Amino acid sequence: MTGPTAPFRDDSWKTPRIREAEAQLDASMGKARDLLKELEKIKLQPAPSAATEADIQQIQDAARKPDAPRELREMQKKVERGDLNWKDVLEGRAFDDPDVRATVEKQLGQMRAIYEQFEQGYTLDQVIEAREAAERGHHGEDEGGGSILR
Repeated sequence: MTGPTAPFRDDSWKTPRIREAEAQLDASMGKARDLLKELEKIKLQPAPSAATEADIQQIQDAARKPDAPRELREMQKKVERGDLNWKDVLEGRAFDDPDVRATVEKQLGQMRAIYEQFEQGYTLDQVIEAREAAERGHHGEDEGGGSILR
């Protein structure tokens, strides 16, 4: 057998709905090809680093404070040993490290609690006041209360 049988060699079997769908598909494919050609012409500049030198300096300073949270002090030790660097931490490339992950997860939990307070109708001032009161009440050496950048 060399090809389709006679009834399927032409398009006579296609209903008007199939023909309309094919026309729409052809038009969409043409637009997609045109869009791809336009995108190929665009020369994108590399994205700037998400972590600026000021950001890195800020977290270094926070990590070196005597009252820095335990998690942050642990990361600082790893940075000093060369196991981590602050740029990778800030840009998310160090998330495989257990100390980095623990710190991020803790911060996410705190952010979730703040979000829930807003959802419950608390004002910004009330949320800030509650956070400051919580930090004053739980400011033990290893508690790591509050933000890592306090």
